[in-house]
Amino acid sequence: MVGVWWRCPAGHEWQETISNRTALLKWKNGDVAACRECVGYTVSNTYPESGCTAMVTPEAAAKKRTRCWNCYQKWYRKNEARLKAELSAVVKAAAGRAGELLETVPLPAHMPAPLATEWQRWASKHLQGAIAAEEILGNEGACEDMLSTAPRWARGRCGRRRTLGGPRPATWCCGCSTQRTERKAGSTSAPGAPRARRWGASMSFVN
Repeated sequence: MVGVWWRCPAGHEWQETISNRTALLKWKNGDVAACRECVGYTVSNTYPESGCTAMVTPEAAAKKRTRCWNCYQKWYRKNEARLKAELSAVVKAAAGRAGELLETVPLPAHMPAPLATEWQRWASKHLQGAIAAEEILGNEGACEDMLSTAPRWARGRCGRRRTLGGPRPATWCCGCSTQRTERKAGSTSAPGAPRARRWGASMSFVN
């Protein structure tokens, strides 16, 4: 598809395909002829180290990166061997700090101990990588982003109660160990008996 140059009444110019220009995207707020700069969807950002100027979202500009993406890729390929060695050393050295930071992360109260242990090992590896990215690659805020999303990841890894015509037992799986809640009080089905599952007017049995 061929890109076409466009100019808004304010004088902003950009290249975009006709299909994208005529699409009613969410950021246009109902105005198909909206300009990204005029509505604040993108801003002009100059990267100090590379000197490149690009249109990026305000969130990306707030990160104050020193290189644009293309320049960063060229720089990384040029220094890949050295960076991998440095990153590996920092990741190993950051194990203690990562453990201390994860102790401040609240875990769900009903999270089983085996699953909490597995999650801490998993999260520690990601946090060690974030620490290394901050120190070696200059990715500011990597640790903060990791710690802010860690509680949500913990809740996602924790088993959730499912319902099908009423409460069902919750199940947690953690590697080689499995913890299950007691069977629903008052259940009349015998252990190991097939459970009936209704689908409209039909009924099927599953083990």
